[in-house]
Amino acid sequence: MPLGDFLVAYLTKIGVTHLFGIPGDLVIRLFFRFGRGRAFRIVTLSHEPGVGFAADGYARATGRLAVVCVTYGAGGHNMVNAVAGSFSERVPVLVISGGPGEEERRLGMLIHHQAKEIESQHRIYQELTCAARVLDDPRTAAESVHDVVRAVWREQQPGYLEIHRDMVERRIPVPREILEWDGTLAFRRSDDRKVEEAVRRDRAGTAGGGEKAGTATAARPSPNARDLGLQLTRALGTRVDINEAAPGRGHIAIHYHSLDQLDALLERLVAPR
Repeated sequence: MPLGDFLVAYLTKIGVTHLFGIPGDLVIRLFFRFGRGRAFRIVTLSHEPGVGFAADGYARATGRLAVVCVTYGAGGHNMVNAVAGSFSERVPVLVISGGPGEEERRLGMLIHHQAKEIESQHRIYQELTCAARVLDDPRTAAESVHDVVRAVWREQQPGYLEIHRDMVERRIPVPREILEWDGTLAFRRSDDRKVEEAVRRDRAGTAGGGEKAGTATAARPSPNARDLGLQLTRALGTRVDINEAAPGRGHIAIHYHSLDQLDALLERLVAPR
């Protein structure tokens, strides 16, 4: 199927309903694909930084993957500040950018708003994302999309796909693995060894008395509450703190990246043993 149609089908499969972006000459063909048949609710703003921050806010508020589509150069460069913030604060935003066609690249033509080289924008996004790919080979395009999207969700950080404008209509093979996949994206599981090490250090700090360096001074929970928090941390694979306002009374703090992850954690917490 054409790469543009594959992207629409893939994003629909993983549950994307909204797309944030601003069309431009090097991404207009892809934008038409996204808008065809009202596949997504497209949210446009007057300037790309606003698009980036809106997508960031959407991902935080809904716990879902946010998708952005902008043009090459003027659009991609304008997104840098917002994407850098999403990276540092671990927000899953997928940036899809247009790009110059093969003929422009082969002839070395200067593209408007181009930085030092045509590849410069891709290199910039390699510093701002957990995964960044240029889709310039029909044979591997589907796998590249799949790899980047899974990395975005697993790491809860932005990812980047750059699609040359003459690739949108190119027919690509789609591996059976992706065709038969149910669209479920997996979170990264905590490293059991690191969790055990954190538990060991916490216990060592408690046994030594006083507050550990770099922590705020506050009353410690009772030993029973602290041990329960450590047990829950091990069981759930994410940090759990139990803070007591009074003996036998207090609140539990569960550290999570999205509402979907929190739902999964709570289901495991209340599941019958």
